[in-house]
Amino acid sequence: MGDPGDIGPTGPTGATGLTGPTGTTGDPGDIGPTGPTGATGDIGPIGLTGPTGGTGPSGATGSTGPTGPTGGTGAAGTTGPTGAAGVTGPTGPTGATGPTGPPGTAVEEVFQLLSSVNETSFVDVDGSSGSSMGDQLIVNGDLIRDAATVGEYSEVCTVTRAAPADESDLQCTVVLDLPEGRITAEGRFTITSAGAGPITFAITGGTADYRTARGFISAVPVSDTDTNLSVNLIRGPFGG
Repeated sequence: MGDPGDIGPTGPTGATGLTGPTGTTGDPGDIGPTGPTGATGDIGPIGLTGPTGGTGPSGATGSTGPTGPTGGTGAAGTTGPTGAAGVTGPTGPTGATGPTGPPGTAVEEVFQLLSSVNETSFVDVDGSSGSSMGDQLIVNGDLIRDAATVGEYSEVCTVTRAAPADESDLQCTVVLDLPEGRITAEGRFTITSAGAGPITFAITGGTADYRTARGFISAVPVSDTDTNLSVNLIRGPFGG
């Protein structure tokens, strides 16, 4: 037998056949119905609230009784008798009063007093034991009229000149306290080995009855402790 011939080329692969359609899935079987739930029992009805009782009527207000009559006013008590007035003591002697001028004018009067020293004090500013500038003499005492004490006075004097050695000048302020008020005065005078001699003070003012006082006071020493004062007083409107 002859040699087998060459194997011929492989023929083309045949086309794949179409896939047939997938079969439909069968419907699942129905779930059986759930059994019915038992019915809940009904809640019993709430009992009705009874009606509120009505408010009873208010009682009538009683009438006000009549006002009783007002008692009569008692009779006023009898006023006791007035006690007898005390006896007035005797009035001390009054100094001489000057004539009274017509309204709106000044009134001048002059009266006499005696000043009597009670206490004195000397202030030595430099310790020199002698009179020197600035030394002070301080005095107080009684004011006497017709032998009766009627007031007090005080005086402060300052040495304003101390040379020559046998004399010095004093500048003084004087206050007279009297029942009618206070009189103030000032003056400057010289003291020598023979004494002070007559002194004149200018009245500078006052209080109470002497609130418009002006004029002057003349002073004349009569002893180491006593001085006669002649008060020449003008009271009233300035310029009168």
